[in-house]
Formats: sequence, structure tokens, C-alpha cells
Amino acid sequence: FPTRRSSDLKTLLDISKLDAGVVTPEFQSFPLDSVLSVLEASFAPQAAAKGLKFKIRRSNLLAHSDPLLLQRVLQNLVSNAVRYTAKGGVLVGARRRGCDCVIDVVDTGCGISESERETMFEEFYRGAAAADSAHTGLGLGLSIVQRTVQALGHTLDVKSIPGKGATFRLAVACDGLAPTKGPQPAPEHARVEITRGAAVVLIENDDQVREA
Repeated sequence: FPTRRSSDLKTLLDISKLDAGVVTPEFQSFPLDSVLSVLEASFAPQAAAKGLKFKIRRSNLLAHSDPLLLQRVLQNLVSNAVRYTAKGGVLVGARRRGCDCVIDVVDTGCGISESERETMFEEFYRGAAAADSAHTGLGLGLSIVQRTVQALGHTLDVKSIPGKGATFRLAVACDGLAPTKGPQPAPEHARVEITRGAAVVLIENDDQVREA
């Protein structure tokens, strides 16, 4: 199981790769909802454990990007939103605007001051919200976000009112609407009979994640 230190070292390595230009995005057309579904499965339990509302607003759009890199950007943004929101909730919504898919990550957290918005994408920057948080990360999440967005050629805008929350808006090229599919049979591994009577062991040293 990876430790937090090994995760931080991996993040530093990823930043160096992005700076060196050795990360080559693999662009393709894919349903944006597939990425949003991963976000919902990953963060809805964490938000619920904090008593927060968590909502994903799907769009049925086809995005043109690198799905893995785009997912990582959104995971960083949503992770921060959940971590630094004490009450209210987090909304992730996508819609079409012109030739783009616009993805908003909106929270009702502590917000970001004007002065912080000028420096928050720098390496190792931990703002006022982080100073009051039990999270002891290196402050690399937004730095990874900025570098990855630049590598993808997308745009990211931030709007915030201190004390009321923040909105991160990511614009990704749109390839139209995803084809609709009829009802699909449940896969074999999803049938209840497969797991009936099974024992499950969970190993996790983070109290909040374990509870979720």
C-alpha cells in the first residue's frame, strides 16, 4: 500500500516530467460522463462522511482530450473542494458552450482571496485554508493541475468569494453528443450472489477515508 510520502514523491516526479515536456497527451474522443462517474464513485462517500452534499450533473457530451490526464485534473480539483469545505456541498457540472465542454467544480468552502489566486498554482504553496486543516500535503495539487491543463491545451478559470466558496471552470474541446445506449445487463461481477457470504477486509490509516 502506498504511503503519503511515496505519493508526494510520485507527485514531484510527475511535476518534473511535465516541466521537461516528456508527458505526451493521447487525445481522443470519449464520453465525458465516464470521467464524471469515476469522480462520483471516488468522492461521494468522502463528502457524505463530512455531512456535505455532493452532486454530479452529467451532460452526455463527447470530450476531446486525454481521458486519464483530464480525470487527474478533475480529481485534484474535487479533492480540494471536498477537503476545504466544512458545510454545504460540492457540485461538478458539465455543459456545452460553443465548441467546448465547460466543466465547473463549485464548492461552498472558505473561498480563495485575491492575493492567493496569484500564487496558489506555485509549488509547495499552502494557503490559509490548508493552515487550518489537518491535511499535511506538500501543496502540489494545484501545481499539477496547472501544468497538466497547459500540456492539454485547455483553459482553467477561477472565481471565488472569500467565505462563500470557489468555482474552477475548465474548458475542453467538444466533439458533440455521446451515442445513447439502451439498458445493459448487469455484469457477472456485479451480481449479489457472487459476494454473498464473503469476508471483506479494509486496510486504511486515514480515519475519514476509512469511515467513508
